[in-house]
Amino acid sequence: MYKSIHYSFLNEKDTEEMKKSITSLLIIVALYVLFLVGLSPKKEAIYLITNFDKVKAYEKADANAKVLIELPKGEQLEVVSKTPFFETIDKETDFWYQVKAKEKLVWIFGAFTNLNLNDNLQVLEAKYEGASMGDYFHLNFQSTDAKKDAGWKRNSFGLSGNGNWDFGYSEGLNHLEDYNLALENEDAEGNLTNPQYKQKTFLIQWKVKLINTWAGDGELSSVRIEVPYIENISIKN
Repeated sequence: MYKSIHYSFLNEKDTEEMKKSITSLLIIVALYVLFLVGLSPKKEAIYLITNFDKVKAYEKADANAKVLIELPKGEQLEVVSKTPFFETIDKETDFWYQVKAKEKLVWIFGAFTNLNLNDNLQVLEAKYEGASMGDYFHLNFQSTDAKKDAGWKRNSFGLSGNGNWDFGYSEGLNHLEDYNLALENEDAEGNLTNPQYKQKTFLIQWKVKLINTWAGDGELSSVRIEVPYIENISIKN
């Protein structure tokens, strides 16, 4: 004997109702996604304006790279990205900015723009590493995010842009009255680090300034160079 098998098929009306339900569900999902996108914080655009005529735009963030175009004074361009490090080129110290100019992605040295470090405060979050007197006074910090705040690359002081910061060369410019980071006299181990602040995290507002200082490998020589200095500092923890 064979068992009878019964099949149930949707009629045309049921099929239409299902299609409407699926369409409504898809619309609700799409609206929810758009709602979530709307909640996401929008990154405010940053614009670079050239301060001089014939500002060179390079293929790479390197003064030895190929110059692709030269830009006139007053050219306004939206910033795509910037280097995590800053460096000194002919006494000028600044970041490199990537912008789109004349349908090309190019790199411009910030010192020749409205974003220059002489006029614009930067914020660094870093742990205090210590102070010492060697070839010159050292006031060292380590960035809490070395990928974002890599520091000074290729300069007269030997830093390599790996998250190590030294504000010592601008000792006379730094506003540290509220925090005695350095001791007046060396301790038994020969350093000036105030243990009260060792490994504490600070928020540092800084700029660059052209000063006369000493630098070199071995024998020091007088140099005139833009160095980063602390405008304001506050402890985070």
